Formats: sequence, structure tokens, C-alpha cells
Amino acid sequence: MSNTILVHDNEEFCNMYGINLRVYLGTDVVVKKNSQEAIELLEVVPNVDFIICLDKVQEETTATNLHNWMDENGMEIPLIILSSDESFQQMGKVIDPNNDVKEIVKFCARLIGVKTGDMSKNLISEFFPIPTFYFKNLEKIFM
Repeated sequence: MSNTILVHDNEEFCNMYGINLRVYLGTDVVVKKNSQEAIELLEVVPNVDFIICLDKVQEETTATNLHNWMDENGMEIPLIILSSDESFQQMGKVIDPNNDVKEIVKFCARLIGVKTGDMSKNLISEFFPIPTFYFKNLEKIFM
């Protein structure tokens, strides 16, 4: 199974991407709220297949921090930067955060060698076990 780090400060966004990446690609997704948390994880668990991050989280230059740290430490982990600013192209793959989640999942699938046919085999017929933390914000959504 592959491993993914998702650096984002929006819990609902992380849940949406996490479940789609887990179901369609079979990747474990670890969510971190900033680049420092992601770097601390990379120091302990360097076997990550790709990282998805915002260009900035709050005032932090997240993508730049991660790119510079990986460069300094000789890590060649694909960095997917969610931004509408094309100036981040030299650091990694820039994808507009307004893109449909399916397009981003397809791009990630190509990174780890999962083909469309493989994804369709991973589709769960009627039920898929979903961790309970995905449901804790339902009250906020429907109120």
C-alpha cells in the first residue's frame, strides 16, 4: 500500500480527499496541518509516495518550505501543489484547487502506477468501511 501526506488546514477538504485517495488508489493518507508537521513525519517515515499541499496554509509558505526541506535532505518525493499560481511549477506539479477531485485523483494514480482499470476494480460494490471520524462534522453540514 502506498503512503500519502496531505497538508491542508481545512478538515472537510482533508476528509473528502482522504476518502477518495483511499478508496480509488488504496493509499494511506496522513493529514498534517502545516509544513513543520509534515517535515517531522518525513524525518521518521521517509517512505512517502507523494505529498499534496496548498501553496500556503495560513501565512506559512507551505509548498516552498516542503520543497526546500526535501531538496536539502535529498528526498525526491513528488509534490502536488494546490494553487492557481503557476510560479510554483519548478517545485512540483501545480493543480488548481478548484479542479474536480476526480482529476486530482487521476493525476495521483498516474504517479503511483494505478491505472483506470485498477481503480474500477477497487470500487466497492455496496459498502466501504469508513472510519467514524469522517462523520463527526455532519451536524455542522446539515444545520
